Amino acid sequence: MEKENAVLPQIVDSVLGAVPVVGGAMQHVYDAWRQKNINMAREVLLTNIRSGDLTAIHRDDFFSMLARFSRSVQEGVAKRNLILLARLISGMGKVEEPDRKSNLFARYANMLEHLNVDELKYLASFICYYSTPEKERNSFNIDRYKLQENPIADTFVQRGIFVSDFEVWQQEHDDRKNPSRFPTDIRSERSFYLSADMQDIVDKYGVDWEKIATMDINDDQ
Repeated sequence: MEKENAVLPQIVDSVLGAVPVVGGAMQHVYDAWRQKNINMAREVLLTNIRSGDLTAIHRDDFFSMLARFSRSVQEGVAKRNLILLARLISGMGKVEEPDRKSNLFARYANMLEHLNVDELKYLASFICYYSTPEKERNSFNIDRYKLQENPIADTFVQRGIFVSDFEVWQQEHDDRKNPSRFPTDIRSERSFYLSADMQDIVDKYGVDWEKIATMDINDDQ
């Protein structure tokens, strides 16, 4: 991607501009909305991707990732989440992957693009706490209790961001449809962990979750 770096603004403009025309009486309203979102998305991409190293991304993957990003823009995804996706692209550009990066990015975007501010703050706190070496945590820590008991954790399981003891136990046993046979400690107190995909994102791509979750943005959805 060395040559593409030099013309990145033109590439971004081309991909973001490839949106359908509405037509009719609403055309001028749509055009204004579209241009506002394109301008915002262009700023987000060029601010966050230029600081990254894209040499590890094949051009076909990069164009596909920009197209997936553009879909998020068209769907009105909040600026904070677009920043997250842009920083993910930048981080993925520094890491060699055995799988196509565009496939990975599309899967990650589906998980993360619609998180609201409270969910992002919770996820940032969860990542920060569990990134701390276990020996440095108290045996019973109120922060851990709050993280594990937060109802957001259940919704994260549904989105593929978290797994719980139930899912871990099910993967290791054949009797998956009989909760009464789950070990008592699993049935009485669920514990949540980052999913394999989410752990890869945290470990590999250098996203500053706390910074993204707490930055001052006035158009969050």
